[in-house]
Amino acid sequence: MNPLIRRYRDSGMKAGQLWIHGVVYAVVVGLMVFIASSIAKTPGGAIKVQQACRIIYYELLVVQVIMLWFWAAYNAGSAIPEEVAHKSYDFFRLLPLSASQKIAGIAVGRNLLPLVLGALTLAVMTLAGLVGGIGLSQQAQVLLVLASVATTFPLVALLSSTTVRKTPSSGRNHGVLGLLALVFFAAPVLTGFIHLAEEMGSSKFADLRLTFFGHRLLAMPFVSVLALCLSVWAYTGIRRRFTREREPLFTSRGLVGFYLYFLAILLGFTWHVLPEERVGGLVLTCATGAAAALFPVGRMLRFGDYQELRRADGLGGNGTTGWGWLLRRANPVPWLAVFGIWAACGWYVLGLSLQDPLHNLAFIGVASTFLLFLCAIFEVSALYSQDNPKLNFLLWFIAIVQVIVPLILAAALEMPSIVGFSPLGYFGIAIHSADRSVERLPDLSVAIATLNLALTAVACMPIVRRYRSLI
Repeated sequence: MNPLIRRYRDSGMKAGQLWIHGVVYAVVVGLMVFIASSIAKTPGGAIKVQQACRIIYYELLVVQVIMLWFWAAYNAGSAIPEEVAHKSYDFFRLLPLSASQKIAGIAVGRNLLPLVLGALTLAVMTLAGLVGGIGLSQQAQVLLVLASVATTFPLVALLSSTTVRKTPSSGRNHGVLGLLALVFFAAPVLTGFIHLAEEMGSSKFADLRLTFFGHRLLAMPFVSVLALCLSVWAYTGIRRRFTREREPLFTSRGLVGFYLYFLAILLGFTWHVLPEERVGGLVLTCATGAAAALFPVGRMLRFGDYQELRRADGLGGNGTTGWGWLLRRANPVPWLAVFGIWAACGWYVLGLSLQDPLHNLAFIGVASTFLLFLCAIFEVSALYSQDNPKLNFLLWFIAIVQVIVPLILAAALEMPSIVGFSPLGYFGIAIHSADRSVERLPDLSVAIATLNLALTAVACMPIVRRYRSLI
């Protein structure tokens, strides 16, 4: 048996704890049976067994979601921070186990109790569903989604917990990033379950479909596939964290690949409505652009990392391969690749709803200058923050000033066009113009792009200076 699973079993499934959980579980299930019986009772006092069992099935499904999605995710996401808080993380790192064994040890060992209770609940659910008229094929689809998401959530939570600083204080915030990430994925899935509960009793439930890039696909298997794809990404990220702890979460190719995965899912679900939605295409382009602006955080080499890679790659001091080496290693290369993918995709999406290629190209061009300036700020932070940790505060202040100050000046000076100098204001004006069927950009578009490029050029000066010191 995996030593970690044995360790968590011995500490988390003691007899003194199990009977408490068993009593709570029995009380909850008994209360659900009582509520279902009360709802399904006829005026004469008889109980409609089929209706009561159907209600019990739905209630137990909610219990399964809570236990296998959220409770299990919390357990997995709190494992590493607790090791840090108990000052045993170094011992965990030195365990003679592979990364896969550590992942399995945490994901399974920390969740033995939810898994046991989930198995018991599944048996009762299946029986209640059959008596309630819910066929095995319908239950199998629900189980497929339940199991696939139950695999994904703990892995995502565990991945998020590996990104916290390995200090005792960080253990007090365990699982926060994971729970935030889970909300974005859980919301649409839970909404889908509400809709599925309404369709459960009909013969059409097994044929419920979603539209993805114009194709009608079976909903439950497709959601399961998406969840499992995300779990593969999370598993790969955790392995990288356990084996290459000091390196960024993503490789260059991984960052680009994950953005393509994210883009494909978002476009797939909205593709069929884009030609009819003028504002929808613009909102989607802005949303994917905002995501592209955050992706560089996942692949950021610090100056010390550059120096280590320089020595590992055998780069000599004569600089013979200096700039070529930077093209392979520098942070902005994958960042600009992500921005380029967004620009190309955004231009095409806008072309589906706003039939003016030049207008769309101008919008993408100006929006890209905001991303370029942000890219320069990220790289300045990566190259200099180790020497001066307070520099990050200044850079964040500059970024916030660019977003907020134009909005304040526009209101104070009563010059609405100044709003466009803020990325939020620029996107807002573009969306408003599209909503009013006015296909033109603000009059200050050239000035906005020029200012952003000038700020980027200023930020690039210290970047180039650091690069010269490397080569």
